[in-house]
Amino acid sequence: MPEQIPDSILPKASAKQEAFITRYIDKNYKKKKAQKQAMLESAWLTYQSSRNTCSEIVDLVQSVSETKEDYDFVRDMRLKTSDAIAKIKPGSFKGLSDATKQIVAVAEDLVTLKMQALNYMRSQAQGGRDMTQEAAIKIIVGEARANLLQINAEFGAKAEELRGKVRKEAPNLSWDPVEMGQFAEVSKISSATLLAIPKTGDKASETSAKSEAAEAVKKAETARGELIASMTDYAESDNFTMFVADMRRRDAVVVALKEVRETLEQLDRWGVPEAAGIGTDADTIEKELDLVFADRSGLSASEADTAEKAQSALLGKAVALGDTATSAISRTQETFDSEIDKLRPQVERLEQRWQDCKKDVGKTQSAPIKAQIAAMRLSLDGLGGCNTDAIDAVKKMIKETTDLVLEAENIELLNERILSLLSDAKNEAKALIGKSNPIADVFAKHIGEIDEFKGGFKEKTLTDATKGAQELLEAVRVDVKRNQDLIDRRREIMERIAKREQQLVEFNLLFRQMLEHAGQTPKDYRGSFQADIETCKSWAATKTDPVFYDTIDAKLTSILTGLDKEAGNIRLLLSKSNQELLMEAATAATKHRDANLDLNQRDGKALAELAKAQAALAAIQKRLDAGEDVPESELKAANDALAAANKARGDIADERGVVQREYDEATVLLDQQTQLVKELAGAEAADELAQRKKDEFIEISKEWLAAVTKEVGDKATVLADYKDEADPQIERIKTARKMLKDDKPGVTGASALSELEFVKKFLDRLRERGKKTDRRNLGDIGVQWDKEVIKVNKSASDLITAIEEFEKFPQIEGKASGDVEKMFGVILGRMQDHAFEQAAKTFNDSDDKQIRKSAREQALSEVRRYRALMFNDPLLQKCVMNPFSVPVGSGAANRLDEIELNVLRGI
Repeated sequence: MPEQIPDSILPKASAKQEAFITRYIDKNYKKKKAQKQAMLESAWLTYQSSRNTCSEIVDLVQSVSETKEDYDFVRDMRLKTSDAIAKIKPGSFKGLSDATKQIVAVAEDLVTLKMQALNYMRSQAQGGRDMTQEAAIKIIVGEARANLLQINAEFGAKAEELRGKVRKEAPNLSWDPVEMGQFAEVSKISSATLLAIPKTGDKASETSAKSEAAEAVKKAETARGELIASMTDYAESDNFTMFVADMRRRDAVVVALKEVRETLEQLDRWGVPEAAGIGTDADTIEKELDLVFADRSGLSASEADTAEKAQSALLGKAVALGDTATSAISRTQETFDSEIDKLRPQVERLEQRWQDCKKDVGKTQSAPIKAQIAAMRLSLDGLGGCNTDAIDAVKKMIKETTDLVLEAENIELLNERILSLLSDAKNEAKALIGKSNPIADVFAKHIGEIDEFKGGFKEKTLTDATKGAQELLEAVRVDVKRNQDLIDRRREIMERIAKREQQLVEFNLLFRQMLEHAGQTPKDYRGSFQADIETCKSWAATKTDPVFYDTIDAKLTSILTGLDKEAGNIRLLLSKSNQELLMEAATAATKHRDANLDLNQRDGKALAELAKAQAALAAIQKRLDAGEDVPESELKAANDALAAANKARGDIADERGVVQREYDEATVLLDQQTQLVKELAGAEAADELAQRKKDEFIEISKEWLAAVTKEVGDKATVLADYKDEADPQIERIKTARKMLKDDKPGVTGASALSELEFVKKFLDRLRERGKKTDRRNLGDIGVQWDKEVIKVNKSASDLITAIEEFEKFPQIEGKASGDVEKMFGVILGRMQDHAFEQAAKTFNDSDDKQIRKSAREQALSEVRRYRALMFNDPLLQKCVMNPFSVPVGSGAANRLDEIELNVLRGI
């Protein structure tokens, strides 16, 4: 057997060829180009058929090859086929006609090669060369398969010719008149017959092989002829002519509906009221298409005529609907143009007013006004279609711009007003910087904010600048009132604390007497009262929210109640000696024992009487059940006996309660004394624990303060950006550490450790924010926003998980997690992580001031858009205030503020 043909010379169609031709053929050409496109498609199908058939016949030659001559022939044919296919070069096409010409030429070359391979196949069968029976049968079957392939190709070519005629009559006809399925089935059966012819064994015979092969080929030839004749007859029949006419009308309806749908897109986008009705009518027509355009070939003449009228009527409805949609567009356009014409003079007047007053406005202060006017003009000139929502937006911009221009016309008065507000705010804050004020550091911070605002307010719009100055003054006055409230509350609280301290001194005198009375060494009470008083002192000296003083007040009331209660107990103990208490307890125990013995005996007798009475009643009931008459006096006596037994047992239970209470009262004083002595030991143990906590905090805080101070001082870290927020927290730990080391009251080791954990979490939240937006490096805002959107996605997932966990409780009705997930899906779909990428790229790549200003407006527009989403969406706000303590969106909101501030300052 000759060796296999190497894969490297097997004919292959280029994927580039296939893709390019497919795109070429799929284009929707019109008129003359549509005809050329049809010719190209027909040529391409012929080429594909020739290419496939040629390769299949050469494969057959390969399958029966036995000599080197056979092998050389197959190899030569493979090379020639590959060379022919390679001649199709899509990159060299100069148009549809040129592409068709190239493809037809290659198809003809492939047909020639196909015939050469077929002739070689036949020559093998007729060559008379000496060969085995198996080889002879293989050649017979191979020639038959080659003939079958030829028949397939001829049927395909004839079928394509018929398709071309049909397309010429009805270019958009969806029905295919070529019944490829029937012929394919016959061809498949014939191929299976050939493959089943035995080549070896008892049943193998050249004669029978020739007979069976000829019969299989004949069946395929017959099917080809019959089907082509049938299809040709139908294509020339009146039924086909009627069907083509129906399809042309159907296509006209489809085209009309398509135009209506295109118009509807505009009507929907512009909010035209008629759109809903037009859409409904279009849906109705579309639903009627298949019903109205059913096949009419089997109908009577009258029925066919009625069906044709229904088709024409449906076409008329589609065309009329198109006219209605077009009229709606025209009316809307006229209304829209009229609105625009009214707005243009307003814009022009605003621009003129700005020109008249802009010389009095500073360069930096005029920037936002100029930007707003430019944006207004751009919006007006850039409106397309008939979008009434866009007109509303322009009207809003005109109103906003009018306010800005009005401010610019009065800029000197407004600037004086702003400076006056800032001056008032600063003077009121400076008056309260003294150390005697509880929140003096807050007023120092206010002064810093006022000075910073004063230096940059001209970079803001006048409205924002005035509003900002007013808010600063109001913030100072709010804290002035808070400062005075704190002074008043602290004075009241300190007076109450002094009274509690005096009460504690008096209590300790009693406590010492109690210990001495109990035979213990006299000491001051070491319980929680002193620590609670010190805690109140600390709170009174440090808390800056007046409302918190209600908590201190409540704690002092609790201390007073506790002192009064314990003092009363001690005074009661001091009224009797320890020996007297022991004797009374012993006497009470003896009395309690004797009384219980007597009660137990009496209760036993009463229980026996109860059982006896119950037995008597049971016997009477048995007699009654048997129908016997029982005297009423006997029944009454039995019930009275039962009642007497129950009463006796109840009286005994009451007496037992009285005996127990007398015993408890006699022994309670002794128990109280024992308990108070135990409290002393517990307080001393608490002292030891407090000392350990103190030592632990002093050691841990030393290392932590060194590390975090270094971190805040490193400009490369996140905390360095939030130094103004981190420093006060660090100072809290420094203060607590100093107070503990100096044994100052007001703080304990346990409370200091708790505060350290709180500060650690606070700083972790600062770190989570990421580096602040830097006005000197605005190119980072895209990446920064991307990180914030990722965080919001994570928060959304955490919140949904928290809700799902809550919903696992069986008493929870309804499942909100699914609704929240859907809502977040919508919101997160609107929060694009690449929102600021383009502006950031411009800031990075360009130093041109005008280009950077354009990027600034782009960034500010995104800030406004996302701020509106985050602060105006009621569902999102509910999620922000969720009861599961999952932070949602706070980082993104802070980032928007930073981007806005630094984009304004950075240009």
